[in-house]
Amino acid sequence: MFGNISKNVLLALVALPALAEAGDEAGPLRIITQPLGNAVSMAFSIPNKIIFHSFIKSDLPKNYQDSLAKEKLNILWEKCIADTKSSGHTPNMEAIPVFFRNMNEMFDHISDERPWRGKKPIHGEGYVCKGKFTAAAGSPYTGIFKGCDNVLMRSAPGLAPKQGMLLAGISLKFMIDGLPSTNYLSLRKFGTNKKDMNWFDSIKSHLGSEISGPIGPPLAMKFRTAKTKFGSFVGICDIADIDQKGRKAANPKFPHEMYLKGTSSMDGMLYEELENIKAGTKMYNVYAKELNDDSPQKLIGSLTTTSHMTKSWYADRKLFFQHIRRDADVKKLPKCPVAH
Repeated sequence: MFGNISKNVLLALVALPALAEAGDEAGPLRIITQPLGNAVSMAFSIPNKIIFHSFIKSDLPKNYQDSLAKEKLNILWEKCIADTKSSGHTPNMEAIPVFFRNMNEMFDHISDERPWRGKKPIHGEGYVCKGKFTAAAGSPYTGIFKGCDNVLMRSAPGLAPKQGMLLAGISLKFMIDGLPSTNYLSLRKFGTNKKDMNWFDSIKSHLGSEISGPIGPPLAMKFRTAKTKFGSFVGICDIADIDQKGRKAANPKFPHEMYLKGTSSMDGMLYEELENIKAGTKMYNVYAKELNDDSPQKLIGSLTTTSHMTKSWYADRKLFFQHIRRDADVKKLPKCPVAH
């Protein structure tokens, strides 16, 4: 009884800063939550800086971003396979500091390494591999959508694997000659599957499913404080801007939605079996919907591994996938549905 009470009190406490910063999202409650939330945020601002940002030093070479895409991928891969022990799942209590972190850094930090230290609050452990994206013939989209030979792929459940594939996600890092990488982040499109460990039972999309459970609403509100109206949705418009050689698209074009669907050879594969995937495995077909959710599904490419799959301390602790605000997509896709 007391355990449940303390858990609810703690959830209420961590939600206050999110409610305070979320503006109209908090509705009438903002009159009460804003001053309380501001006080909580101020109380945690100094330790937040010390805990997450003190003595952060990049492990990447000084002229890393100026290098060729293949060279940068190899640098990251060597770091990934230097220690193939997982950092481990982040216990729920250790994930609480995410509510006091500046979420804008997830969108504004331009690097392949994280701007803070410690375990990731969610997606704390996962598998990583090298891969390539091959565009389907006739795909109308520009930039990286035309294909990318140097991709870093990370697959990670949101919480402990034993809890099911809650918030299971795929992150893709597309390497570009002489310029920062561009990234695709996705979550399960439908549901949160707590019944089994089947990794491929749902498509993965940047327009992911709602974050569920008692932690869902405050976490979604916290993400909305990052100058975005969206919770579990992120953008993809930047993927269309520049190709893998660093050439800018004259008229960038991207779809309303891009999503990944496991190939038939992946059917029934469990999360822990991902480590058995070898180089040369076609893992996902990539599809798009042009204008909205009702648009027909179109095959636009595929993702194939170019290395084995492995766990990695570096990928769990230091690898960073920059988020893009879905708001930027909406501005360029006038028929795209508004925030959910």
